[in-house]
Amino acid sequence: MVENKYRDYFCKLLEDTSLSDTTALEFLTNLKQCTDKFKLEILENLVNFKTTDEKNSYRKLIVEKINNNYQNWDNKISDIHPYLNRFNISEQELIKNYEHIKNPDFNTLLDTLYKDEKRGSVLGNEIYHTSFIFTEFFKKYYYREITTLLEEQTEESVKPVYNSKLKQLTANQIVLLLDRVGVFNSPGIEDAPKTKKADLVSQITGLHSKNLKKCIENLEKLPKEQGVNYQKDIDKIDQILASLN
Repeated sequence: MVENKYRDYFCKLLEDTSLSDTTALEFLTNLKQCTDKFKLEILENLVNFKTTDEKNSYRKLIVEKINNNYQNWDNKISDIHPYLNRFNISEQELIKNYEHIKNPDFNTLLDTLYKDEKRGSVLGNEIYHTSFIFTEFFKKYYYREITTLLEEQTEESVKPVYNSKLKQLTANQIVLLLDRVGVFNSPGIEDAPKTKKADLVSQITGLHSKNLKKCIENLEKLPKEQGVNYQKDIDKIDQILASLN
């Protein structure tokens, strides 16, 4: 049976431009969590299909479905960079760390509920406009993550992990897996220096801590900055996690 719970929720979030019940930051958190679960849903569904035709049809339907929602708002997006310059943050920092940015103007505009401000007021209008720009930017970003994942799921890559010959994960794959399951955000580990985190993983795996430290540092970079192989490692970890359910 094909599950489409998170596909439908993802499309619903793409269409939502009201910002009436959540702040922009709350919306972005929902969108990110939905995207992660949608990726796993896609991989789980692809694993369960028996034929290439079924897999291709599924991918095509997903793309058509989200494209219908994407095209409704893509032409409304304004350039986000003037806002990034205003808040003195980079695009990379925004994507990786938007929940923890410490900037009073940023927090006021994106973490205030629009409907709580007087409609038509200067602050109310600024909250809505700024929130709209940032949420639409992230919609486009996560839309591309989903379409990239679908494009990369070839016949070979969607074979169940448990049916293939098991191989030792690379250092980068191990770090990605630990990051995905929340190890590096655990109490006592989250605030530790990267060298200490690398030493800990080295004790568990027997791998060289210097290489592991570099892999941990790469978590702060955007996947597109890492090259094709890095994205393949991310997809492999997603596939492994999907196969556990």
